[in-house]
Amino acid sequence: MRKLLAALVSCLFINRKYRKFVRDFIQNFSLIDYLKFKKNKYRVLSLGSFCFPRVVTTYSKIKPRRIYGEKSSVFDLAFHSSIDEIIKLIDSDFVHFFDDIRFDEKENCWVNDKLNAVYNHESKLNKDDFFALYKKRIENFYDYLNDDKFLLCIYSINHTVKNTKEDIQRLYDVLKRKRGNKEFAFVLINHAQSSKDISLDMKNSLFIDASYFDMTEWADKVRKTQEGKDFVNKIGNEIKDFLKTLDM
Repeated sequence: MRKLLAALVSCLFINRKYRKFVRDFIQNFSLIDYLKFKKNKYRVLSLGSFCFPRVVTTYSKIKPRRIYGEKSSVFDLAFHSSIDEIIKLIDSDFVHFFDDIRFDEKENCWVNDKLNAVYNHESKLNKDDFFALYKKRIENFYDYLNDDKFLLCIYSINHTVKNTKEDIQRLYDVLKRKRGNKEFAFVLINHAQSSKDISLDMKNSLFIDASYFDMTEWADKVRKTQEGKDFVNKIGNEIKDFLKTLDM
């Protein structure tokens, strides 16, 4: 019923620009969840390399949805196949982020070949709107990074790439340097068979090996299949258990 109401209201009465937000609000808003999120002692920041950290944490109610005022950050909805470029972006304060942005007509999305990045959720935006959106998301990244609240940082290794323990350590190190003396935890979710033997030695860290799950068309599986929902719930529960060990 909520889904039908959301579709009717958003299509009949709402400006196209706000329809997605209104549909999400009608379908998913909960006063109980809102009050719970207001009491959170931590915030959640995705470091990439694709959308999974954002999806698993919102689906599991670890991270608030946008309808509760949560802001999208620069790595939330993009795919970065190079961890080296992610590290360089953070280390350089994103100074070259926009240098090589172009629209790929064949793939119908914005890309950055130098960064090995694909922005497949913003295909309907023109260049000015895309730049404005990602300038804001970079600002939001620093809003999270500089917050005094405890920060839960999550990086997912995409199933199509290989990262090493040394790669992850370099990502952690640049994050630690930028975070300063503020406390944070680091969660690594691995989807690649080639990276499943990584071990983490850093403080307040968690390694989750999810390479057993076939990530082909993973977003559709999460939305449409019980197998996908169970998988996301399992990962979400592991993160929740980790947060409990941190008294969060």
